Parts: sequence; structure tokens; C-alpha cells
Amino acid sequence: MWAALQPGTLLAFFISMLLLLVASVHGGGWALTLTKETGAFEQAAFISLAFAALLSAFVVANGGRQFWSVPVFIAFLALRELDFHNWWFEPGLLQIAIFTSPVPVWHQVVSGLLIAVIGTAALHMLWMGAGLTLRAVSGGELWAKLVALGLGFAALSSQIDGLDRKLAPYGIEISDLTNLIAIIVEETVEVGFAFATLSAVVFYARRHTV
Repeated sequence: MWAALQPGTLLAFFISMLLLLVASVHGGGWALTLTKETGAFEQAAFISLAFAALLSAFVVANGGRQFWSVPVFIAFLALRELDFHNWWFEPGLLQIAIFTSPVPVWHQVVSGLLIAVIGTAALHMLWMGAGLTLRAVSGGELWAKLVALGLGFAALSSQIDGLDRKLAPYGIEISDLTNLIAIIVEETVEVGFAFATLSAVVFYARRHTV
């Protein structure tokens, strides 16, 4: 993990992700790269978040136990990129509908426990990190600014994800071109969120553990 915190590592990682995207477009085209769960955009986001989870776990193990919820929640976000919640159960593992569906009780127990863990981690992060991050932003710390940037990316991504479906109930139809642009922007912003998260963890770790 120490090697991952050295100067130049983030730049090398960023270049590697760009090469992954270029290779995917060249080999499979834009449709595969953008829209498939196995596409390069999804892979880049997953890899970035997976590294962020590992590095934040490293911070926790090196004197940052109060931040235990960070690697837990980031690991969930990484697995979310792989749609892990739809791997086993129907309805999905994190679907509230599973509690009213005719499924085995143990499905509901597992779902309930996982939702409780994720919810607890999210609340703990908010309780523990909101004030700390705001103070760090005011103090000009780069990691905190990257957290704010990542949150902005996440908010934008959530608004334009499935834009055509969201507008349909209001009788608004968008052209195929507009929908394609929305998909490109959403996937790009999603990768931006993942890389901003990784960068925030790296810069925090450099400042507080190295």
C-alpha cells in the first residue's frame, strides 16, 4: 500500500484507465464501452473504487479506526458497479420489495442485515465526516475538495441516469442523440466520481499516515 501513495501513482493509474477505455472503444466500440456492465467505463469505476476501499482500509489499520465506515461504504459502492445486488436474489438483494415478496425468509434476513450494515456505515460517515470535511475544505485541504467534487459528480450522475425513463412519465420524449449524450455524460461523471474518491483517499493518506 505504501507504493500506492507515492507521487506519480495517481497519474499512472489515470493513464492506465484512459488506456483501458481507448482499448475498449477500439476493440468493442462505444456501445460496449458505455452501456454494458462489463464495459470499460464500469470497469474503470469499479477498479478505482476497489483501490479506494483498500487504501481507506489501510488508513483504518494505521491509526484511523474512527473511519471504519469509509472502506465499508466504498466497498459497497465498488460492488454496486458490478450489480452485485442482483446476483443471487429476485427481487434484488437491496430491493425493499423483497420483504413483501414470496421468497424464502433467509433471503429477507440477509437483505435486512446488508441494508442495516450499509445504512449504518452511511450514517456513521455522515456523522463522523461531514464536519471534518467542511473544516478541511475551509482549510484548503486537497482531499476534502476532492470529496466535495466527488459528491457533486455523484449528484449529477443520479440526476441524468436513465434520463429518458425519468422524463417519460411527464410526457417528455428525448431524441436518441440526446439520450446517447446523457448516457455518455452519466458514465463519464460516474468514473469521475470514482477517481475523485480514490484521489481523496490517497491525498488524505499521504497527509495523515505517511
